[in-house]
Amino acid sequence: MSQSNANNFAEKFSKNTIIKLFACVGLAVFWVVFLWNFWDREVYALGINALVFFALFLGFFIWVLFEKGRCLKKDTLWIVPLSLMIVSFFLYDNPFVKVVTLLVGPVSFFVFYNYSFLKDRREKSWNLSFALSLFIGRLVAIFGNIGKSAILYLEFIIPANEKYKKIIARILIGFVFFVIISLAVLIPLLSSADAVFAHSVKAVYDWATKIISLPFAKKLFFAAILSVIFLAAVITWEKEFDYNKKEKETFPIDSIIAGIVLGGILIVYLLFLWIQIGHLWVGSLPFDFKTTENLVKSGFWQLLVLTFLNIFIYFFIYKKTSLFVQKILLAFTAASLLLLVSAGYRMGLYVIFYGFSYEKFFASYTVLFCALLFFWLLLRLVVDKKTDILKTAVVLFIWMYGVMTVFPVEQFIFRSNIALSHREDSRIKLSELSMLSPDVLGLVKRYEAAGVLKKETFDWTPWIESQEKKVADKKWYERNAMNLLYLANKTETENNLVGGDKDVYGCIGSAGYSWCEAKQKCIRSWEEYCTITTPKKVVFACDGSKTITATFYIGDDKFVDLELSDGKKLSVPRAISASGARYTKADETFVFWNKGDTAFITEGADSVETYSNCNLQ
Repeated sequence: MSQSNANNFAEKFSKNTIIKLFACVGLAVFWVVFLWNFWDREVYALGINALVFFALFLGFFIWVLFEKGRCLKKDTLWIVPLSLMIVSFFLYDNPFVKVVTLLVGPVSFFVFYNYSFLKDRREKSWNLSFALSLFIGRLVAIFGNIGKSAILYLEFIIPANEKYKKIIARILIGFVFFVIISLAVLIPLLSSADAVFAHSVKAVYDWATKIISLPFAKKLFFAAILSVIFLAAVITWEKEFDYNKKEKETFPIDSIIAGIVLGGILIVYLLFLWIQIGHLWVGSLPFDFKTTENLVKSGFWQLLVLTFLNIFIYFFIYKKTSLFVQKILLAFTAASLLLLVSAGYRMGLYVIFYGFSYEKFFASYTVLFCALLFFWLLLRLVVDKKTDILKTAVVLFIWMYGVMTVFPVEQFIFRSNIALSHREDSRIKLSELSMLSPDVLGLVKRYEAAGVLKKETFDWTPWIESQEKKVADKKWYERNAMNLLYLANKTETENNLVGGDKDVYGCIGSAGYSWCEAKQKCIRSWEEYCTITTPKKVVFACDGSKTITATFYIGDDKFVDLELSDGKKLSVPRAISASGARYTKADETFVFWNKGDTAFITEGADSVETYSNCNLQ
């Protein structure tokens, strides 16, 4: 029986199956360790961590493709743009693009990855049957395999072999007894015998309490659920699937009916173009913003409607009617392209006068996408070979979107608006660029220092401080290339500004350093108190994983030196207080309170509590 169980275990848990189990656990653990702040800070918490997670995720599933022999050279058509989307998380902060990528990326991966497991996929077209089979048969089916996934993990952890079950049970019972005896008897007795041991044990106990806390339990539970879901997805998606073998898209459409409908639409369409010809090619825009907005947006929504209309018509008429109807379709597409060019021209005028914004940039990019799609559709009409229109349109979309994600959108918007604002007829408001993210923080500071942004009365200082705080509050793995570049340039600039005025002690005055005889070193008076008194350094742990490192000078308690977890260093003088110790700047925009083993900090004119519930470690 034991040998039979061992054989069953080896058969069920092959080398590749075990790799999948551990890979799913690894991805889930990585999420809760490095991406957990996403729930609080949203897309600003995605940087290096998102790059690594999504790269590992994509790499793991591509490995499954190879394992199943389903990976073809043509799969690079979707792997490359998805890889570009993943890289974009490391490149920029752009919150709009990141939000859209979190939708476009997973959906694109789901569609194309499962398409790789479609039986005879080279011979199948994307149609309604394919979509229903994909989303119902592959997405919903994941929930049906969650139970199987959970059972696999349980069977791997607790083997069916009775001998191993008993060994695991004995290990767990022994561990429980050890913990109970240690906490109830050993630790209390030994702690009362030695104060040093008591202090050491307390640190371990506090650490263990923190580990077993409710937040940790939530993360552990979430990781377990995520592991099961990932494995269920692998189990579901690694199987070949098929849909309606009878291809229904090849049935013919009545040429007379199709010709009348399509010809009638074309006549109405051409009539519309003829009536609107005076508005299509305008040399300037109205001064009134609302009038301009209506003029441009109407053309933009027309092109979107026409794009969907053309795709719809292609689905039902392309290569299914007579040659004459195909020629009408060719004329219809050419007319659509004409209106698209007109709308693009008006969008260009709009940008020249009013500058770029997120909306106008992506509207312009949509015009480019539609133009390429229409041009490709025109070419298809003069080629005899039938083409899968929907699949090609989707591939074109994810390629254009993938390229756009690695394009420096915000820097392009900022630089373009600065350049266009120099025109005499410009109606650009540079203050509207404050909608942008830390991607342009370095540019804003540079142009602000050069006086370029002082054409308006808008104060950029609060925006700069806000964006700098966003960058400073990030953990190292949440930062991206733009953040790292900004911090590196900032450090280099500071180093270039100081260092040429060392005194006889080697202290750099321009950096704020002066000689402290008592400490026999160079210090900054606002960061460190100059006294001969022996310092006592303590650390307070606060809410939000923040810390305060405080250095007190017993016997000369006129100042306290503080080092905060956000990087700030300052020396604060003591002030009169009714209870506890109160240290504050002269204008009271920074106050440090300390009473016993607790502390907190308030900042700003409104005394906002920025470091709360701080306890001595």
